[in-house]
Amino acid sequence: MRKLILLFLPYILCAQSANYNITPLDSVAFKGYFRTSLGQSDGGKTMVNFATPGGLSHYRLGNEPNTYAEVQFSYNRKLDLESKKSFDLVFMLAGYSGFGDQQPFKLENVTQLYAKMNNAIGNSDVWIGRRYYERRDHHIIDYFWYSPGQGATVGAGIENIRGKNHKDDITIAAFNFENKNVRTLSSDENNNEKGVLQNYILETKWKDIYFSKNSSITFWNRLSTRQKNNINYDKINGYGFGIWYDQTNMFKGQAYNTIQISYRKGNSIGKNLAPIYETSESELLYSYDMKKTYVLEASNQFTFEKEKVFAINAVALYRYEDRGVVPYNIITNEKIGDGKQIHWFSLGSRIIKYLTRHFNLALEVGTDYIDNQTISRKGWLNKFTFAPQLSWDYGFYSRPVLRPFITYAKWSDNLIGDIGNAPNEKVFNNSNNGMTYGLSFEIWW
Repeated sequence: MRKLILLFLPYILCAQSANYNITPLDSVAFKGYFRTSLGQSDGGKTMVNFATPGGLSHYRLGNEPNTYAEVQFSYNRKLDLESKKSFDLVFMLAGYSGFGDQQPFKLENVTQLYAKMNNAIGNSDVWIGRRYYERRDHHIIDYFWYSPGQGATVGAGIENIRGKNHKDDITIAAFNFENKNVRTLSSDENNNEKGVLQNYILETKWKDIYFSKNSSITFWNRLSTRQKNNINYDKINGYGFGIWYDQTNMFKGQAYNTIQISYRKGNSIGKNLAPIYETSESELLYSYDMKKTYVLEASNQFTFEKEKVFAINAVALYRYEDRGVVPYNIITNEKIGDGKQIHWFSLGSRIIKYLTRHFNLALEVGTDYIDNQTISRKGWLNKFTFAPQLSWDYGFYSRPVLRPFITYAKWSDNLIGDIGNAPNEKVFNNSNNGMTYGLSFEIWW
């Protein structure tokens, strides 16, 4: 931990990206993100996080028992002083370690490595490589509702097809995803042969179509296919489409809002990391019928900042998932749950009250409802966190920030054993409530 703090200390002190001009034509930039916590659960055991079984994320404040970092290096080369053409090379490493993990933190996962030629074709930019590619998220639950490229083996695309003199833009990108070391789909328990599933995605987007000075809409569409393979998984096609609506400068410039709706089917239901497949959750558990599965999702995020007084960020989300099959063991044919659907509803907010420029009080309240028929679990999770914060400046997203915190959560009796039972000590395995406390630190630059 000491080595991590020393590594990021220069950026903790300056809290901004480092940009350097090497020559009139060459420049480099160093950016990143880092968070960590020191904490424990009530009773002195390992700190846990509180999340529903089947919900894809959870409320973050005082609820992240892990260390995570991203470090990005960028190089830009102008072709000449007069030309608008330039070349970018971007390289990013990431590392993660959860409380209770046996493996130490290592910054070794290459999450981005791509090259981009700006104004390569007229005013359009062309890129190739591994890229996050325009992720959108709800911050207080760390939920990336749009992230088409994260985790891809390789991708390529073109941007600014409409030209840089237009506010709106059309983009096209293609990605290859690999599911590696997938067990052959077989009812023979002695068959342990493994292979690779190759998935290809084509993503098109018409973004930032302005209806007024402060409101715009974006449309996206996806086509996907999984190739025929030698491990008994059928060829599968999928598709997805969605829309989001951004509003800025609301309430005299103090608020902004984003609404999004999306539909995904087949092997397009995954949003990042790697496409879902029939036995994603366990190699002996048939969890998805990829010809029938689909996901419908809608969410809203609202942020209001009263300068030097308070800030609030609120999220409402509903996700419906139909897996197309009641999960069953491929060896014994035993069914695991009593249905094929998952309903996840989440509503919460984080409120920050500024006392001075560098000190404020944060309160986060979140509630999740889960009806996960695939494991026969249904119920509520309510989570509350209070955190006095030492912050760099005013602003909801001001970083770095140091937070002592205390978190309390309570959940339905039907969810006992499924919440607060990780990583390894089963801390709240027999309870319907729990408490954690500690100190967390977060920075981006």
